[in-house]
Amino acid sequence: MFPEFPEYGSPQDRGSCDAYYGRMFRPHKYPQGRLQGGRVTELTQQEIAEYTYGYENQDDRKDWGI
Repeated sequence: MFPEFPEYGSPQDRGSCDAYYGRMFRPHKYPQGRLQGGRVTELTQQEIAEYTYGYENQDDRKDWGI
């Protein structure tokens, strides 16, 4: 259903990154690529589903060494 390796900046990519770094659930995307151009928070229902999938299926977490 969703790609194993999502495009950089896509909602799925951003959801996965947010979960990995322990950030809050805040659906968004970067249409021009990861951290390029502006952050877009107005998403379609499909894009929110992609973000949610990336967020909920990230099973690794950043080890902050604390």
